[in-house]
Amino acid sequence: MEAQTLLLQPNPLLSLKENVQCPLCCKKFSRRSHLEAHVAQHSGSNRRSSACKICGATFMQSASLAAHLLAHASDRPFTCHYCGKGFMHASDRSMHMMCQVCVPSSHAGRVT
Repeated sequence: MEAQTLLLQPNPLLSLKENVQCPLCCKKFSRRSHLEAHVAQHSGSNRRSSACKICGATFMQSASLAAHLLAHASDRPFTCHYCGKGFMHASDRSMHMMCQVCVPSSHAGRVT
């Protein structure tokens, strides 16, 4: 029986809290929809069709390409107070400032 056919058969033993497992590689997923997308990768039915025109990176979903294109955007309004590096999201700047890469004492002269 094909893997995709197996996925479509309901399994009454699975609860919402249990993991579902790929019948081809045994990788586990918390949601059936994630498993279905994963199995599609095995079968090749979900080829990478969206490509970035800037760097050539390919994506299976156009939404993933759209998110990737933001990485090429020059608008990075959230800058590190210590080193001046720019970020698209405030949360990314916060993570950067908490890591050991950007320690305030090593950039004391650059604080604004």
